[in-house]
Amino acid sequence: MTTSTFQSDPHVETNDMDGESSRFAGGGDLWTTGRDAAGTASTDSATTFRSTVRADANTDEFDFWARSVLKFDTSALPDGDTISAAKLEAKAVSKSSALTGPTGIQICAGTSASDTAMASTDHVNNKGNAAWGDLLAFGDITTGTGSYGALWNLDATGIAGISKTGVTGIGLQLDADQADNEPTWGSGQASGATWHSADNAGGASDAPILTVTHATAGGSPWNYYAQL
Repeated sequence: MTTSTFQSDPHVETNDMDGESSRFAGGGDLWTTGRDAAGTASTDSATTFRSTVRADANTDEFDFWARSVLKFDTSALPDGDTISAAKLEAKAVSKSSALTGPTGIQICAGTSASDTAMASTDHVNNKGNAAWGDLLAFGDITTGTGSYGALWNLDATGIAGISKTGVTGIGLQLDADQADNEPTWGSGQASGATWHSADNAGGASDAPILTVTHATAGGSPWNYYAQL
């Protein structure tokens, strides 16, 4: 059994990256309108990235969505190996659970047109991505300790999504955003989390880590009768 770890490149990226796409709706949008709409901004070079939703001052409207995407070059995994487990760890800068309804951060598939850059056009393509494992409750996210205070275990769908020939894309989204469960509106309230990126001052000490457990697939069983 072998354990391999992967981290994204800091800016300027060579093989992979971490970052966010986001939408700001001045004046607010109804939930479905805003969630389904195109992004207005993105970053892959900031020291943090976010998975969050914020309510507008206008009743029953929302004005900000941010969806995190983490790309990992996992091509070093042997093509013939079987992956038995995988987990993602991140350092949380802050978290908020002010909105009623959302309960945590969902790990899911993450996509971007480029493996080394985020674009605002990536935002809508990450709407409703399939869950890849744990829903991490806000109460289980530790912030400000300097340690990796957030951990998600990938399920069978997530493990199947890990590439042995290229780059693996993972998303982190507020559970209400990922599952399309409209939160109860509260003026200016937000729920979500902010994470350290590979561009933070600590570099690899702060960047999210993908850990993959894998082993060489077993060959044909030994045949006793063939030896007679």
